[in-house]
Amino acid sequence: FEASGYGLEAGSRGMLKGMVSDTTNNRVIHCWGGNGPTYSSSVNRQGWASVGTVSGTTLTWHTPVVFEPDDNASTGSGTLTYHSAAWDATLQKLVIVWEDQDGAGGTLGNAAVVGTVDGSHNITFGTVSRNPVYNGDGDQNAIAYNASSGKMVYAYRRYDDNVPFAFVRVGTVSGTGATGTV
Repeated sequence: FEASGYGLEAGSRGMLKGMVSDTTNNRVIHCWGGNGPTYSSSVNRQGWASVGTVSGTTLTWHTPVVFEPDDNASTGSGTLTYHSAAWDATLQKLVIVWEDQDGAGGTLGNAAVVGTVDGSHNITFGTVSRNPVYNGDGDQNAIAYNASSGKMVYAYRRYDDNVPFAFVRVGTVSGTGATGTV
C-alpha cells in the first residue's frame, strides 16, 4: 500500500477506525473517532465518516461528515469509543455502533446511527439512537450484516457487578437519510 497517495485530510487521524465496502458502487466508507478535517484541541473524539470512490488504482475521498458531535464537551469532553460499522448491501445503508462515554470515562450507553450515501457520494446520517446501559459498561461493540436474513447482528460486552457478559441483538434498518433507524 502506498499511504502517501491515499490520505484523508491531516486532522483525521483518529485512533478508532472502521471501513466498509460498497462493491455495487465501487466505493468505501471510512469512519473514525477523532478530530475532523481541521485539528482542534477543543474537539475530543467526534465521530466522522467519509466516502471514498475507487477508480482503477485511485481512491478519492469526499467531504468528511460528523455522525456524532462532541456533545459531552460541556461536561468535560466525552468520547466515542469501541465503534464498529457494517454495510447493508440490500438497502445500501451504513450502520455505525459505538460506546458513548462522558468526560470522566464513564459509560453513557451504546449508540447507533444509520447513514445513507447518495449518487454524488455525499453521506447523511439519521438521528443517533442511544441505549443507556444498565449498571455498567457497554463496550467492545461489533456489528455485521447478515445477507440471508436482511438483518444487522450487533454484539457488545456489558459488565454487571464487575462480571462481563456478552450480549447479541438483531436489528432491522429502516428509513432513509435523516430518518434511518436500527
